[in-house]
Amino acid sequence: MLVRTSSSLRCSTTPMVRASSRKRVTADFAHRAVFIKWGREVRAAGIAIPIIPGIMPIQTFASFKRRTAFSKTIVPPSLMATLEPIQDDDKKVREVGTKFVADMVRKVLAAGLGIHGVHLCELWTQIGRASCRERVYGE
Repeated sequence: MLVRTSSSLRCSTTPMVRASSRKRVTADFAHRAVFIKWGREVRAAGIAIPIIPGIMPIQTFASFKRRTAFSKTIVPPSLMATLEPIQDDDKKVREVGTKFVADMVRKVLAAGLGIHGVHLCELWTQIGRASCRERVYGE
């Protein structure tokens, strides 16, 4: 699970690598700078296994708040500032969330961490997955 500090992320990854892990699927994250910093620290520590970012959708403001509070996910203040005024409009929250996630995925893929794909977690609807792929890859 992604937690508050990148050093604790590295600590949670290293035992898996020592146990002959062949890949690492990360938990949900919302702050690309924190994730990229963690990825760079992992690579600098000599960990070369594939990292597959786990991406959760932002379907409703309430579910996003619950999930990020439960997992202690660091959320960029700019995202919260964008979501709070529209929190009662699920359609707008999904639109903003999909745009945010697609931008985050593009930047993570371009960060030079050797990450070539992501895992869109099952809460994504077919339309949501297609919309995110279209925004990331221009399909």
